[in-house]
Amino acid sequence: MPNRRFMTRAVAPYRPQLRNENLAIVTINRLPTNPMLFANVRSVIRDFFHEVVPMQYLSIEKTSLGQAMVRLTYAHARDTLIQNSPHVFDNVLLTFTKHDCGRNWRTAEFNHECWILLLDFPRDYIAERIIHQSLGDFARVLDLQVQHGTEVSIILKARVRDVTRSTSICSNRRSRCSGGESFTIQCEVVWKQDCL
Repeated sequence: MPNRRFMTRAVAPYRPQLRNENLAIVTINRLPTNPMLFANVRSVIRDFFHEVVPMQYLSIEKTSLGQAMVRLTYAHARDTLIQNSPHVFDNVLLTFTKHDCGRNWRTAEFNHECWILLLDFPRDYIAERIIHQSLGDFARVLDLQVQHGTEVSIILKARVRDVTRSTSICSNRRSRCSGGESFTIQCEVVWKQDCL
């Protein structure tokens, strides 16, 4: 598709409860040049746990983030494997990484803390999740307050990457059948402080 954006960055409205702290990505370095079957990958990892590091694991699965995803019995076992990576086994190196820090992971620098005023926010959309989504990829909300009396203006404390972007217009869309509609609101930075 011509003029298609390569990538859009989105910020989750909150950090979910951690439930996979025993899950690790395994990358095997110095693989043979010919295509390697997953059964062979699984066999190498099983032999590694049996011969080199006697740890219990629950499963070995395919992943596009490395050669395999391993679920260990304990979270501390995963952290030990990560801290001591890479591990030498026969003629290969096994590297363990947290399940959410694979090659698709990037840091997001939110280096300014500020108060933002959202003016004339539509009343039907005043819900915490929708407000988070309306801010798009430039802010992470720390505190949220709806002004009493009008319920159309919202003031929130947020961390942002680029203050100049945060003064732009926020938009949201809702769909009706095949069409859609959108609204725009004014977004003003009331106060800002650089984070050290």
